[in-house]
Amino acid sequence: MTLSGGRYVDRLERRDGAWAIVDRVCVVEWNAESVSQITDDVIAMMADSMRVASHDTTDPSYDRPLVALRGR
Repeated sequence: MTLSGGRYVDRLERRDGAWAIVDRVCVVEWNAESVSQITDDVIAMMADSMRVASHDTTDPSYDRPLVALRGR
């Protein structure tokens, strides 16, 4: 199993007076390996919206506009 810690980078929009998340990227800050209980299908489903932290301007928190690529 892969244990991960990270954060979300969200793009918000105000529509009809209400703020809402319209796109989200999960940024992986760390991970560790262990025995997996998660299926390969679940891991594959999550992979498209996960990116690795870079702690510089290539980090997803600098993306404008933020776009989470899904179903590549």
